[in-house]
Amino acid sequence: MQEREKEAMAAICLMAAVADGCKSSVEHAKLKEIAQALDAQMSAAVVQRVLLRKTTLADEAAALSTPDIRMLAFEMAVCVCDADGVATPEEQEFLNRLSDALSIPPVAALQTQSHAEDFAMAAAKEPSAQPPPPAPVSVPVCAPQTAWAAEPDPVDAQVDTVVLKHAILVGGLELLPQSLSTMAILPLQMKLVYNIGARYGYQLDSGHIKEFLAVLGVGMTSQIVEGFARRFLGSLAGRAGGHAMGHLSGAATGAAVTFAATYALGMAAKKYYSSGRTLSMADVKALFSKSTDEAKTLYSRYAGEVAQSAKSTNMSSLLSVVRGR
Repeated sequence: MQEREKEAMAAICLMAAVADGCKSSVEHAKLKEIAQALDAQMSAAVVQRVLLRKTTLADEAAALSTPDIRMLAFEMAVCVCDADGVATPEEQEFLNRLSDALSIPPVAALQTQSHAEDFAMAAAKEPSAQPPPPAPVSVPVCAPQTAWAAEPDPVDAQVDTVVLKHAILVGGLELLPQSLSTMAILPLQMKLVYNIGARYGYQLDSGHIKEFLAVLGVGMTSQIVEGFARRFLGSLAGRAGGHAMGHLSGAATGAAVTFAATYALGMAAKKYYSSGRTLSMADVKALFSKSTDEAKTLYSRYAGEVAQSAKSTNMSSLLSVVRGR
């Protein structure tokens, strides 16, 4: 039954990805991301079933056995539809049919879509340099400077602190019980890049920032799907070995992954803009990869701060931060 539920979840997400009828390269990339994030081995069969219309929403919805899993499937479909902007009329009609098939209460369905649209619109608009709320961070003390050593750049030190605070805030989103918090990750990462660019004298627009993130493989769809996949698979594991344990395992993994990605993104942006944008994208990608590995080790030092950040964050405050208020 667990395998059937995974297939049903994947099929619903794939249906959401093609609900607007687009056959562009963007849509094909989205399909690939979803299939790989959920389960690469069964992706071909599910993709064929969906694209050849050998299944229906009712068939897939019937395979999801609990209200929690059905709600998670609906939230994931909403996020997939909104990943490249607010849902189109065709996508909205699909979501209406999906909520009926999954027996999602109308109020819950409307609230889910409203929050998702807020996050999608925040990712689409021009970011501001407003930093996130301060998080309790213990920044390591630098070694004393020798008499002949160059004075550290105060801007570099400020950026290091900003990057760490963002990584802690965004990592904490994975620990929140609300699945939709995953959609706030990209807008906050965009704000981080904007903030770093501004500190080095560059006023960046959202188009440039998205291109910079895309070069590093950081995108809305991939992060949403991977985040939901962790929650979903954690729920299945929880049924086998205790719900709480399964949830905590998936959440901790997600927090570490998201912390590392955000920290590495900040370090890559810092190097790129502090160099006057002279680094090649190949060098930036290499730096991002190296910083990701370093951040995975660094996470254990700040896991407590990540957990504390999650405790002080709720959907209302998160929406305010994403909107730049």
